[in-house]
Amino acid sequence: MTYEEYYGDRLEALKQTEAYLLNIIEGFEGQKPLEGVEPIVYCKSRIKSPDSLIEKLKLKGLSTDLDTALKEMHDIVGIRIICPFVDDVYDVVNWLCERDEFEVMKKRTTY
Repeated sequence: MTYEEYYGDRLEALKQTEAYLLNIIEGFEGQKPLEGVEPIVYCKSRIKSPDSLIEKLKLKGLSTDLDTALKEMHDIVGIRIICPFVDDVYDVVNWLCERDEFEVMKKRTTY
């Protein structure tokens, strides 16, 4: 199934959300450079593929329709951030958690 078939008219909003998140992350990069080393060396984003999302919904025993997916799944748009040092990871996580536009759903204690 294609992204357009599954997400329909909501695909554009998901793409905008993805771009918005990347823009926010870019705002962190210049905050604490250490001797020319940026705290974020790599950032990749994705919108979860329909097949992967449907499989995850099935594993959770949920309906595979888009409304259920958007209501129950918290990782449809994902960002992967790679930092050169462990301290940078914690700095980025804390910075994101402090932002008003985010609600922390789950926080791991190790990264």
